[in-house]
Amino acid sequence: MEQEPNTKQNLPRVTVVTVLFNIVRGNRVEHFRQCMDSVLKQTHRDIEHLLVDGASTDGTLDLLREYEGKRGVRIISEPDTGIYDAMNKGVAAATGKYVVFLNSDDYWHDPRGLECSVECLERAQADFSFAPCRYVNDAGSEVGNSMPELGCVCSAMPFCHQTMLSRVDVIRKVGGFADKALRISADYDLILNLLVHGAKPVHVPLNFTTFRTGGASATDQKRTEADFSKSRERQLQSLVTPPVVEMLEAGYMPDCLYRVLNFHLHPSAMLCLMEAHGKQDEDGLRRLKKYMCLSAPSGDPDFPQKNKKGRRYYGPLGILLMRIRNLRSGSRLYLLFGFIPILSNVFKPERRSHCWKLFGFIPVLRVKRRISSTTCYLFGLPLWKSRLER
Repeated sequence: MEQEPNTKQNLPRVTVVTVLFNIVRGNRVEHFRQCMDSVLKQTHRDIEHLLVDGASTDGTLDLLREYEGKRGVRIISEPDTGIYDAMNKGVAAATGKYVVFLNSDDYWHDPRGLECSVECLERAQADFSFAPCRYVNDAGSEVGNSMPELGCVCSAMPFCHQTMLSRVDVIRKVGGFADKALRISADYDLILNLLVHGAKPVHVPLNFTTFRTGGASATDQKRTEADFSKSRERQLQSLVTPPVVEMLEAGYMPDCLYRVLNFHLHPSAMLCLMEAHGKQDEDGLRRLKKYMCLSAPSGDPDFPQKNKKGRRYYGPLGILLMRIRNLRSGSRLYLLFGFIPILSNVFKPERRSHCWKLFGFIPVLRVKRRISSTTCYLFGLPLWKSRLER
């Protein structure tokens, strides 16, 4: 018998997991109610909402019972070892086809979020979805928007985790969150793990999630970077040698890792990586053309990693440039006559900025990315600033 096509009435169940602990003592009750109301208002019909409480002792459990039974709300209250242990409990108890993790401080400002995400997942037959998100501060004032960048996944968090719907069976298959190994970045580790196991992603073109800033990943930057490094070692070191993983700390994607991932990642995820890889190569050259008056290169902009001579670029004055990749620092160098480093490009993930240096040591151009804007500095002076679109 031919299967009935998916409609809004028969889209599969989504399990929403919200983990919490002593939110009354932490004065987070209003944020929690905003979170709960945003789930209750979702247009997607089949929702199960699991409230996973870590055995709170401040009256939080009485607050949770006010919502028990509303649109599939279930309460699990028992001691846990941390947020990711609680999330794993939510995965184990989920009865939906898809699961999404919404923190008690965050909420969905668009009621179509889950419905649109499930439609995209079902249409693409994907394993997980991701989408843009909005950032607000603790007072609720908007501070910016963030667009997903799956292509940067080897160096940074590619999207807000609260926008991600995943197939429950796929998360269980890869072992869930590494709650014992990682305290802050187990969500990033899970995304890497899914991709390395060939999970298929799909982009949802709807900004429906509001993320409240000020969590552990934002306040403890040093610990977050350490956890990110550990995640890269856990997921990628079995594919390539340790020095290659170290190069990712500089935001540089080595060609050898790029080729190896081609055998592991789903083609749609690999396409995002290819696009990011190409843009990173062309970024410095585009700005070099603009400020050094160079003509456009011809042919394929990419070239083999071991090609020390690089490609040659001719400008209007007959200036001969060659581009090579510095494998030790993970930077890209533009050479004049093959020996004077005119421009080097280094990405610093901890500052989320690119820096181009004239003659290898004078910072000529720096591009700094923030949550809500991108600013370009020429010789240390602001050149232009653009705000991200909603």
